[in-house]
Amino acid sequence: ADLLNCSKSLGLFEEEPPQFFQEIIKTPSEINTEEIENMIQERDEARKAKDWARADAIREALSRKGVILEDGPKGTKWRFMIEESR
Repeated sequence: ADLLNCSKSLGLFEEEPPQFFQEIIKTPSEINTEEIENMIQERDEARKAKDWARADAIREALSRKGVILEDGPKGTKWRFMIEESR
């Protein structure tokens, strides 16, 4: 009970878990795949120009959208993070 009271004063645990996770986790259908492909192409161009900071920033932006990039000899493949839990 004390933990719950302290957490409420900090603004924690105010939402029910299903509602909280619904808001923070996007499903693949809510993510624009065309935007992902464009960002990957932009990242590839940055890598070719050896603009590593820009390439890393794009990778991080995609990661925040729930996208995992896998670079290989045939190019970059991607998948959704949510698929890992299946």
